[in-house]
Amino acid sequence: MEKITVKVLMYLSVICVIVGIIAGFVIYDRDVAEDAKTSKKVSEELYDNSVAQAQYKTDKALANSMQFSVFFSVLAGVVSGAILFGLAIIVRILDEANSRAYESASDLRLIKNGIQEQTAK
Repeated sequence: MEKITVKVLMYLSVICVIVGIIAGFVIYDRDVAEDAKTSKKVSEELYDNSVAQAQYKTDKALANSMQFSVFFSVLAGVVSGAILFGLAIIVRILDEANSRAYESASDLRLIKNGIQEQTAK
């Protein structure tokens, strides 16, 4: 059961990372980035035009907001994937420790039974 849990957690961690990266690509909008570049050129050419300056500030804010959204969606996917992967590793380690403890207890029982049989003779 634990081995299935470990595999499921590892697959989910990979899926989270992939979904985070795909979400970053989906959120990214080239038009917003190109609008910011274009309005920067226009505002530099028309440096005394307040409308061009305001448009540049607005487009720049939109582009920055989009970049932060992309960054945080990718980061969220990677972090959640890393957490799930770490949880899978912890479950695997605990399962191995539990099976070793069970084997040790079973070996100890056999040794104890062997000693009791020898002393009974």
